[in-house]
Amino acid sequence: MKYSNLVPIVLTTPDAKLADLAASLSKQLALRPEHPLVDPTTAITTAGDSRKPPTPSTAQTSEPEAIAGLRTDLASAQATRTTLTAELASLNSTLTSLQASLTRTSTTANSLARDKALLERKLRDRDEELREKRKMLEGVLDEVVALTMQVNLLEQERDGLREKVG
Repeated sequence: MKYSNLVPIVLTTPDAKLADLAASLSKQLALRPEHPLVDPTTAITTAGDSRKPPTPSTAQTSEPEAIAGLRTDLASAQATRTTLTAELASLNSTLTSLQASLTRTSTTANSLARDKALLERKLRDRDEELREKRKMLEGVLDEVVALTMQVNLLEQERDGLREKVG
């Protein structure tokens, strides 16, 4: 029997579960010594999905042996699908947690940026206020110097008038 005559089937979830169960059972049957369904020359190697080249004895395999080979292939494919499904679920949960982490990090970054802008604005306002106070202080000091000079002049005038009167 040639494998090219087989029709590909799209399995729904219940069909996939049934196919998993059938593959599991056929794999268990293939491993029993009283039911040798698998020809060791057509079994899948551990390195991958490559098969040994057909020998004259395996080139003329009977139909039950071909079915056994197909069952083994199906069991392997179902096991691989199960492994990949578990890996996909793990990756999806990792993706979800990373997306949540990204959202939290983005929120924190935005909050820190707002805080930074607020602090920069407060710093500018405080610097401006200090400049204004410095100008006001310089003005007061100038006024004190001017008043001190006026007081000194008035005292000199008073002393001069006392000398004239006295």
